[in-house]
Order: sequence, then structure tokens, then C-alpha cells
Amino acid sequence: MSFLVAIEGIDGSGKGTQAELLAARGRAEGLRVATFSFPRYGANAFSRLIGDYLNGALGEVPPELPALLYAGDRFAAREELAEALAEHDLVLLDRYVASNLAHQAANAAPGRRRALLDWIVEIEHGLYALPRPDLTVLLELPVARAREQVRRKAPRGYTALAEDVLEGAEAHLEAAAAVYRELAEGDPSWVRVDAAREPEAVAADVWRLVEERR
Repeated sequence: MSFLVAIEGIDGSGKGTQAELLAARGRAEGLRVATFSFPRYGANAFSRLIGDYLNGALGEVPPELPALLYAGDRFAAREELAEALAEHDLVLLDRYVASNLAHQAANAAPGRRRALLDWIVEIEHGLYALPRPDLTVLLELPVARAREQVRRKAPRGYTALAEDVLEGAEAHLEAAAAVYRELAEGDPSWVRVDAAREPEAVAADVWRLVEERR
């Protein structure tokens, strides 16, 4: 049976690196591994508009709009994801539904956050029937250090900016980190991992968690 792992955290927390290390470890252990990274920039109409949003081309928009774009990008990959789950032992997601929850709730007025979170879950896991992860790994890193790591990233295809409009907003990242912590509290499918260490040390902890829960 396939095991679905979502790797989450604010921008710059090392999600892509940990997904790569976990995939390599899984393959070294003889597992069939598939990986996905969301959003899938440029792959569909939703993700192309996400690129515009992150570059500031859409201006100020209510959080429902980007929520629908990110959800639509995953919906466009739903069949491919289902096939991967049917054919692989381990399926890894570099950002998933929780990323939508954290970032959109961070941009919503406090009084609207709970309703917005429920609405996004209804769309992604209800209407779009996207599978729920067996394990969600939350990589925790102080915002200041996360932003330093973003600035050291190689050029990315969706933006020419050193930091996109969300990465460059420290208050937004702090709010998103707080929402992530709230999502992790009381949910046994979530684990919080200290990402302020060498990537190999973080990866060893993540692999141990996967082994324990598979």
C-alpha cells in the first residue's frame, strides 16, 4: 500500500531539499518513490496565473482567489497523483493542501480565518476529492533564517525576483507559520521537525518518522 507524505513549512524552510533527500533514501531502501511539487508552475492555466499572483501582477486580491488557483493546480494533477499512489510505495509532496490553508489564512482577517480554512478543505478534499496525507511533516525554521535561504535560491522560472510577494513579506510569513502550528496541534497525522539544523540531520529524522508510520 502506498504511503503519502506531505512536506510543509514556510518559504525557505527546506521543503524541496527534504523531499529530494527523502526520495533518495526511499529509493536506496528499495522503495518505488514518486514526487510532486506544488504549484506546478507553467503546467496549466491555474499555475500560470499563480505565477502572475506571486509576481504582484494581480495586485491586492481576496485570499479566496489564490486559494482557488492553488486548489485548481492540484485538481489538474489529481489523476496523475492517483496513478502514482497506485503504482508506488512512497509518494512525496513538496507542499500540498496545508500550504494553501496556511498562506491564505495568513492573509485573511482573524475573524474569517476559521471559515476560510473550512472552505478550502471542502474544496480540496471534498469537491476535488484530493487524498489526505498519511503523514504531514512541518519543517519549522525562524522566519529571518528562512528568508535568508530564499535569497540564496537559484533563479526560478516563475519569477525574476529574489523574493516573490509572499516571500518578501515578513509579517505574512510569521502569520503563515502560526497557522501551520495551529494545523499541527492535535492532529496525529502531523509532526513538527526542527529544520534549523544540517539538512542531513533533518532528513534522518524525517526518514525515521516515515519508517515508524508506514
